[in-house]
Amino acid sequence: MNSPSPINSKATPDEIHACLSEWLEKLAGVPPERVTADARFVEDLGLDSLAMLELMMDAEDRFGIKIDDADLANLTTVGALITHLQSPPKQS
Repeated sequence: MNSPSPINSKATPDEIHACLSEWLEKLAGVPPERVTADARFVEDLGLDSLAMLELMMDAEDRFGIKIDDADLANLTTVGALITHLQSPPKQS
């Protein structure tokens, strides 16, 4: 899958949500109305481990950040990912 263009690193939660909704619709056929802040990627949206990996890699590319493996376990909902993308931990 071709990665979309990078998004502004100062994107609003609504802009990030729109980006994720578009990506999830293209990747997994998830209707945008199902992509809510409380939606869990695996249980509610039906993503498998490969789709989750693709989502995280695409998010890294589009938002210019690195998502640490340790953070992945906590990024189980759309809202958690939006929050993480808005204020990623400082890289040391």
